[in-house]
Amino acid sequence: MKKLTLMAAAAILANLAGAQTPSEFLANRKPTLVTGGNCLIKGARIYTITNGTFEGDILIRNGKIAGLGRDLVPPDGITVIDATGKIVIPGIIDAHSHRGESESNEYMDSITADVAIADVLSPEQDGLFYNLANGITSEMLLHGSANAIGGQSIVIKSRYRHPASELPFVGAPRMVKFALGENVTQKFDVNATRYPKTRMGVESVYRRAFADAKAYMKLWDDYAANPTGAPPRKDLRLEALADILRGKIWVQCHSYRQDEMLMMVRLSQEYGFKIGALQHAEVTGDRRLR
Repeated sequence: MKKLTLMAAAAILANLAGAQTPSEFLANRKPTLVTGGNCLIKGARIYTITNGTFEGDILIRNGKIAGLGRDLVPPDGITVIDATGKIVIPGIIDAHSHRGESESNEYMDSITADVAIADVLSPEQDGLFYNLANGITSEMLLHGSANAIGGQSIVIKSRYRHPASELPFVGAPRMVKFALGENVTQKFDVNATRYPKTRMGVESVYRRAFADAKAYMKLWDDYAANPTGAPPRKDLRLEALADILRGKIWVQCHSYRQDEMLMMVRLSQEYGFKIGALQHAEVTGDRRLR
């Protein structure tokens, strides 16, 4: 019996050794076609989104669309890509992503508006490569949902393995991650002791934060009206909260239930800040979401 078992094991190992196991290495992620940002995509079915669909060509110069039409003539020396039978659509924008950041949550405080995802960009992450492979050209990198008021987001272009300084999308709006529900109250962590533990506590965190921000703004307004003596102490957390109230930073809010979303809308009306989106909107509020 032992001999038969050993023979069976040997047969299995031999089969495994001969099997073709799919693998992906860094070399597989290097493009086989390098255009330098200049090419003519010819004969594609083009979905313009705003101006219908047609068969035609796209001329790219210096990384931007320079021409769109039928039977375009490529400039001398430019790469021509035959896209006959293929579809071309605009790049996808992901409004809620964590790909390309090395950290996502600052757990210890309920209010962490002073931290910024811009400080933890990670262009080496495989996620940026997968974004490009799936047509996601731009994305907003958000802080996680552990805090009622999380860190500052950043909009980037999916530039895999580029210097981190080349990732930010110049001119994009500033955003801060807010969060509601079970992640903030730490329902799934029986050992958690951080405030808040209930939804009413979550609302109190926002009201306390905005009260502090308004007091901070008044300090600086009073100093600007009468700049004598030492200026008030700069506080990066309160600076970010003040910019939310000034409308310079928009809110992206991780949500679960309609009652807490209604609370957030009412808060925005009361304090005058802008909500960019209420995201997720889980029906049961029983899932852990980032």
